[in-house]
Amino acid sequence: GTLKLTQELFNPNDVVEKIMEHFSYAAKTRGLCFKLYENNVGSITSDKEKYEIALYHIIENALKYTYEGGISIRLSYCPEDDILSTSIIDTGCAVYNYRQPAFKYFAPKDDFDVAHLQDVNLGLFLADSLATALGGALRLESLVDIGTRATLSVKCSSEELNEEDV
Repeated sequence: GTLKLTQELFNPNDVVEKIMEHFSYAAKTRGLCFKLYENNVGSITSDKEKYEIALYHIIENALKYTYEGGISIRLSYCPEDDILSTSIIDTGCAVYNYRQPAFKYFAPKDDFDVAHLQDVNLGLFLADSLATALGGALRLESLVDIGTRATLSVKCSSEELNEEDV
């Protein structure tokens, strides 16, 4: 089947804050810093639900594999390209290069802590699939012992919907 997109006007800051509130207890009990750097991108038009689901899975993954330090989130909007970028930066274990190129759902085939990392790909696979459906992408940059930056980009518009667009 085809994924149906529903365009609506929303503020991505509100979406990020909602997800952070959902995970705040888990972050706090583990002593992790959890911060949104306000960029005040304003309201955009895109599929809010799909954006929220993709972002949820990326933040969940970052939280799951960050044991000390924290997670910060930055929003930016590029009006020339109509792209909203949401970067989730963590101080967790890195996504190793051999796992990084494809967000395919598969169980790791090597002996590298298989039990610990077995489910890492499902959430990232879903987030990547949704990003693609939203006209964007999911990009990972990792450094071992430093952390990971996951950037979710989605095509959107900063203009309000006209009634005939709905």
